[in-house]
Amino acid sequence: MQTFLSCDWGTTNFRLRLVDVNTGSILAEVANGEGIQSTFNKWQSQPEPAVTRAAFYQSIIANAIQNLQAQYGKPLKNLPVVVSGMASSSIGMLELPYKELPVNLLEMNLEHLDMVATENFNHPLLIISGIKSNDDVIRGEETKIAGCFNSNEDGKHLFIIPGTHTKHAVIEGNYIVSFSTYMTGEIFHLLNAESILKNSIEEVAGFDQQHKKAFASGVTTGKNSNILQSLFTTRTNQLFNKFNKGENYFYLSGLLIGHELKETINEEYESIKLICNKTFEPYYLAALEILYPSRTIQTIDSDVALIQGQLKLAKALYVI
Repeated sequence: MQTFLSCDWGTTNFRLRLVDVNTGSILAEVANGEGIQSTFNKWQSQPEPAVTRAAFYQSIIANAIQNLQAQYGKPLKNLPVVVSGMASSSIGMLELPYKELPVNLLEMNLEHLDMVATENFNHPLLIISGIKSNDDVIRGEETKIAGCFNSNEDGKHLFIIPGTHTKHAVIEGNYIVSFSTYMTGEIFHLLNAESILKNSIEEVAGFDQQHKKAFASGVTTGKNSNILQSLFTTRTNQLFNKFNKGENYFYLSGLLIGHELKETINEEYESIKLICNKTFEPYYLAALEILYPSRTIQTIDSDVALIQGQLKLAKALYVI
């Protein structure tokens, strides 16, 4: 098998890629807004007689494969599809249980389901499920962590995966031993759009030196203060002309990210890995450099991490 189909199916977005097995390079890609939530809503609103839930979700993938095939210019029949993200959730194609901590990354013993090819969907399908602790869950990020895992590294390592709900995962030996979810991105959006602070901030493009100065001030304040009190300084910054509204936008971002990361500075890690896309990377990297001025932070592209994780699991299960 020289190629496979990598499917990243999130709550709001869908991405399907044709990937070279040997190099991990993307040969063709389609992306759209047919995320799990909208797909679930469409399935529920079908007129009778309704197709089964699994068949309906497979039809979404099949349409994307057709678009990918047209782009690539060659038939893609019978190629395996590896799916991670929300496809295994309660609103996904079918609900799979979470794998409980600790998770062995060397054995790649994540919960999963193999679905054989059928007449109506001629692709074998591998669905990867998430992981859980006593009070937290992950779906999708576990695959990215697996893609970045290096069995040759001893000690304790921190993986940070920014997003609407940022994840911090701790790896010791060959195991994911703990993780935490931080609602940093969602809180930022709510404060920016709905709170009294919206009148004191203005989204602007770029991340220039003045923006970085305001961001750094926010990171330092967030690290050292009570977040419920320090949030209001975003308003007083503008009232007292400390920062203009554009600078204040970055101050608030730094404030929340600094508060999120403050607990990490009390722990000893052999390495800190930032699994990130280009949107979040400048901010988290800047914040980590403020908090860890003498440490090199390793950055890994989140798309590369996802594909490598899917490849590792598919090979371990002899799907590829």
